[in-house]
Amino acid sequence: MFSQKTALPGTCACPPTERTTKTADENGESGLVEGSYQWFSQDFVLSAGAVIFNQTQKMICLLKNPQGEFFLPKGRKNSGESLAHAALREAYEETGFKCTLLPVTMPSRATPESDSKEHIPDVARLLKSATEPVAISMRPGLDGNQKIIFWFLAVTDGTRDQATQIENENFCVNFYTFKEALEKLTFATDRTLVKTAIQLLASNKA
Repeated sequence: MFSQKTALPGTCACPPTERTTKTADENGESGLVEGSYQWFSQDFVLSAGAVIFNQTQKMICLLKNPQGEFFLPKGRKNSGESLAHAALREAYEETGFKCTLLPVTMPSRATPESDSKEHIPDVARLLKSATEPVAISMRPGLDGNQKIIFWFLAVTDGTRDQATQIENENFCVNFYTFKEALEKLTFATDRTLVKTAIQLLASNKA
């Protein structure tokens, strides 16, 4: 899954560091724990994507490439760009639809806003009107790097601009009913993501 790569000056081209036991340095501070991984900046790519609902929130936007694969819009984060902005920018560039993040009540481990100095436990809690990522995907990149994709929910008012895709993209863009989208999506991870997005939307309307 991971391959050795040419090292940049002053760096080591290595697979992610994995430790199976707790470690401590000379100061007694804990190191990585079991199941932990560590990648350096040249070995990972941060990306962001969106599940885009139409204005009535009854259909989902999918892309279709020349190979016949159906998938969700996503792409790499630019330097200095927030993940949320990257998701909306990529959604616009690949579909032409101007989108906004869709606030929902959702389970999340994100720390809620608080002026209290008290410790806030690291537990999943329901956040109201949240626009946090609903999922992340981790996939091997083309040259052995690690791709980490943050997924957001978004909605469009239906306004679409033409010729927004970059030169190596030739995607067909269309909206599909929830049932159609789940049937057409090529990749199982995308189908699971869309199922979760639909469930979140339904729970917010209940």
